[in-house]
Amino acid sequence: MSGKQDGSPIADSRISAFIAGSRSTRTDHTMEVRSDGTLWGCGCNWSGELGIGSRTSSNDPVRVGRDDDWASASAGDNHTLAIKKDGTLWAWGGNNAGQLGNGGVNDCHGPVQLGKAKWALVSAGNQRSVAVATDGTLWEWGFCGEKRGDAKFSFVRSPTQVLPGEVWKEADPWNLIEEECEREIRKRELAWQPTTTVSDNDSLYGSERNSHDRMIEAQAFRARIKSEVWDHFFPQRPTA
Repeated sequence: MSGKQDGSPIADSRISAFIAGSRSTRTDHTMEVRSDGTLWGCGCNWSGELGIGSRTSSNDPVRVGRDDDWASASAGDNHTLAIKKDGTLWAWGGNNAGQLGNGGVNDCHGPVQLGKAKWALVSAGNQRSVAVATDGTLWEWGFCGEKRGDAKFSFVRSPTQVLPGEVWKEADPWNLIEEECEREIRKRELAWQPTTTVSDNDSLYGSERNSHDRMIEAQAFRARIKSEVWDHFFPQRPTA
């Protein structure tokens, strides 16, 4: 099964705009890269997500360090990821699920560089991080079981490549895969016939029971197709 019905890879079906000078807001805090390359944050700072070296929250924008070479930033639920103009990736804030990607689980109250790799896009979520490297490869870390529905992959403490072989232009592709699931389901539904039928001669109880059985069968049908689509994108799943 190809990424799209026309045979083109789904990885190229969306291009996200992630522009320097943009603002990123999550649940309780906001990060902003200004036009002069400085990085500012405001809001809750219970886990150090503002990156100012403390856990003091602020209703007013506070500057992160003295650097003026920031390119983009993404605010997660309790952590922040940011890319500098040289492509290096930095992380700070909560790290209970390994979402900072530094191999540990301790919170960091200021920017910490993640290796020497160069990055193009980054997306911080709920105890989870996803990034696209400059070579187009996709990586994730932190709590990774939410989207995959597989507890085996719940916690990854350092960047781990996923969907090998794809070239990505979007930092958070899970919605694209879900769209592919829906397309595949709609395509196969045209040929699908449930084994349980509802007859005009059925009693009210029998009709309700059979309708329920049809619903269960349809749910199983959708779940089976979604599993096949996810297995296509994850032929060799990374281990935590």
